[in-house]
Amino acid sequence: MLEALFSDPNRTLCVESRIDRPDPPYRPLFFYHVPKTGGLSFFVALSAAINFANKRADRMGALGPDTRIDRFDEPPPHRRDYQAAYAALASHASYGLHHRFRQSFLLTTIVRDPLGRVRSDYTYNSMRHRRPVSGAGFEAMLRDEINTNRSVKQLGGLSRFDQPAPPGLYEQAIETLDRAFHAFGTHQDVSRLIRLYLSYYRLPNILMDRVNTTTPAYQLDATPWRAEIEARNQQDLRLYEYVRAHRRFPELGETSAACHPVTVIINEVDNSDRSASRGLGVDTARLAQMVEQNRGRASGLAISLDWLVGEGSNRGDE
Repeated sequence: MLEALFSDPNRTLCVESRIDRPDPPYRPLFFYHVPKTGGLSFFVALSAAINFANKRADRMGALGPDTRIDRFDEPPPHRRDYQAAYAALASHASYGLHHRFRQSFLLTTIVRDPLGRVRSDYTYNSMRHRRPVSGAGFEAMLRDEINTNRSVKQLGGLSRFDQPAPPGLYEQAIETLDRAFHAFGTHQDVSRLIRLYLSYYRLPNILMDRVNTTTPAYQLDATPWRAEIEARNQQDLRLYEYVRAHRRFPELGETSAACHPVTVIINEVDNSDRSASRGLGVDTARLAQMVEQNRGRASGLAISLDWLVGEGSNRGDE
């Protein structure tokens, strides 16, 4: 219903939740977030949908009382964090952190081609620190060991990202994905991954602009450095090619022909120092009607207060 109304997936994520009819044995989600892979858009979408479902007394979500959402980019310092009950967790930490928590998680991740990831990492950090981009700055960054084979180091369980990846670590990362992960894909699969977990947890649809993007003033053409980046990130390139060829998106079984009756619209409200977003829940059918009426005549959508059926918020950094 909604997805057909938005034709620019590079700017707008419109994802329908096809409610899973049989109730499977639900488990919370642990997202191993490799930086600059589109992971913040994924986690913001899931977080906003969970927050909305948690605020509705008649929610259709399947998470029960465990609705806490958090991220730990380093191992949590307090034992109580490991003992809490979560609906979803995200982390930039190495594979294995999820074992420290008392819950059993579904694991998911996203990878990206080395050229795109390294370029995005540089331009994004330049924007955040308000540093002009330059070829010299980019070369210094891409040659820093901490930016080399980052995906393989994280998913292969290397404890220190500033150390070189041992030969063959990509094979360990692939074995871990195949054995332990519920779903995985590339940065081009963000919408598909969102759809999988919205449906799995019976959460509302999501409509959002991609968040935490780099502004045009900080863009850089990195193609002159492609050969060097790929040579320095050979293990990451092998991992990316494997994931691209073997994407994993489990079937959920029989799903509803109609999408969720509620859609959460997410707006990024601050992108100067960090990404901050706010979500508003609206009736899906009325939203679709409004979009149809305004197509080609308005650059944005104005939603009246009587459409509002719930509200939540989320903050995060990619």
